[in-house]
Amino acid sequence: GKYSSTVGASTSATCQDCAAGKYSAAGAQQCTDCAAGKYSAATGTSVCTDCAAGKYSTASGQTSESVCLTCAAGRISASGSSGCSVCRSGRYTEGSDRTNCLSCASTLGGGWTTLSTGSDSQDDCCLESSYSNPGFATCVDSSTAHNTCDRCCSGKSSYIDATNSQKYCSW
Repeated sequence: GKYSSTVGASTSATCQDCAAGKYSAAGAQQCTDCAAGKYSAATGTSVCTDCAAGKYSTASGQTSESVCLTCAAGRISASGSSGCSVCRSGRYTEGSDRTNCLSCASTLGGGWTTLSTGSDSQDDCCLESSYSNPGFATCVDSSTAHNTCDRCCSGKSSYIDATNSQKYCSW
């Protein structure tokens, strides 16, 4: 957390504390800005503090935890991140948790996915093989009725089966 620009100094009296937002290793001749995703609130530090998981910062040399911003819904980050990653299709964030994308298939069972990336609720999950009866909000697969899906998943189109007048998603 200290540095000395004096070459060949024989005493620690020439050492100075690094300013907030900077750090240095022992024997350093200069301080280095904390990287994006990190900060240092105190002077004289040898390591910077990571923004917590679910938060990020884009600028270097930051001096306060308040610069760590919360990832938007449907996005996550690890600690010390300079940005957030979008949850992949089939995954979502829930509530205020921005540290983990949950899997529709893991929480609801096989065959569940989302219509797009960046989903922010389990309500965005739908059955891949689902269809909806015209005029009804209930989505039905071959064995079970579900109330959370009344549209086809991304990239799929719907059609009406003439034999039973029901709407299906094409796969």
